[in-house]
Amino acid sequence: MTTDKLMERHRGEILEAVVRKSPYSIKTLAKKLGISRTTLYNKFKEYNLDYDFLILVSNVLHYDLKSEIPELDTKIVLPMNQQNHKVRAIEKQYIELLERYQRLFSFLTKVTHKHGLDRMRKQIDKIIEKNIL
Repeated sequence: MTTDKLMERHRGEILEAVVRKSPYSIKTLAKKLGISRTTLYNKFKEYNLDYDFLILVSNVLHYDLKSEIPELDTKIVLPMNQQNHKVRAIEKQYIELLERYQRLFSFLTKVTHKHGLDRMRKQIDKIIEKNIL
């Protein structure tokens, strides 16, 4: 396989296939990774999934992903220092905040539809549209 072909592979889909063959459920794996199931499913959709994340999952699964993603072998894995750990913690908090934000707006939309609060629903829809785009 040529280098160009390696770069064309969808790393998220490759990861998903490996995870589905593993003994871990999505819920268990997400918990071990410190992320939500939704975030893990979103990772499966990422074409150019981050090598650090792939290596992290590889370590959790005790499975060498280099057989499916050979270019991982060319990446230098640096030991995680304290700064990287802090960045990961902040990233995790940010993702959790976004997920709570999404659940809140979903709840507000349902309540406004149920109680006929059209004006409020329109404002919420405008906020959601601005944030999605």
